[in-house]
Amino acid sequence: MAHLRADAEILWREVDEGWIRFDTFSGTTLLLSPLARFVLSAIDESAEALSPAQIVELVLAEEGDADPADCFVEVESTLQILSGAELIEPCRL
Repeated sequence: MAHLRADAEILWREVDEGWIRFDTFSGTTLLLSPLARFVLSAIDESAEALSPAQIVELVLAEEGDADPADCFVEVESTLQILSGAELIEPCRL
């Protein structure tokens, strides 16, 4: 489903509201939710592109008490936000 931009050199800092992300290539700074940070890390650590269903499985493994249907909606929304911000690129599986 998605992979990180190849040109990204990223610096992170955890804050109370989530994570601050600084992209040295574009000079942009963003505040990301913990879920967005988790999704970016999962995509970055995967050797292959991940589907939304695979990302949901990873989230549910991390947060066992999460509702699967709600989790899928949140992951889909997060992927759309990350794609719209050009932090990830959609790809075909």
